[in-house]
Amino acid sequence: MTVYRSKIGLELAIPLTILFGGIFVIFIANGIWQGLFAPAGAAAFVAYVFLSTRYTIHNDLLHVKSGFLYSSSFPVASITSVIATWNPISSPAASLDRLEVRYGKSGFVLISPAEEQKFLNHLLSINPQIRIDVPGFR
Repeated sequence: MTVYRSKIGLELAIPLTILFGGIFVIFIANGIWQGLFAPAGAAAFVAYVFLSTRYTIHNDLLHVKSGFLYSSSFPVASITSVIATWNPISSPAASLDRLEVRYGKSGFVLISPAEEQKFLNHLLSINPQIRIDVPGFR
């Protein structure tokens, strides 16, 4: 079993940090201490989702998990292609620097493994028929 963590992209982390930091500063400057609970909870939840997003390859299955919000598994043998993308739709990826993994007839998932090269090589070691379209791969 190999676990690949999601990369955490600055393009997502910086705006969220500014947003939550700004809210904290405003509440603290105005002495609204009770108001800190909601944004602190939201910030903790975002951090939990970012830090818990991972992609596990075990028994020739790819397991994609992001907190308790998203969990999916499918055989690596069913993967047809992997392409680089910056698609911003909601997905189990903590970065916009993503891989679109297509599997089966019409399934796909957007992921962002931190160790992209190692992850792609692992997929190819199981299924050498995967078409990879990722700049700089190999």
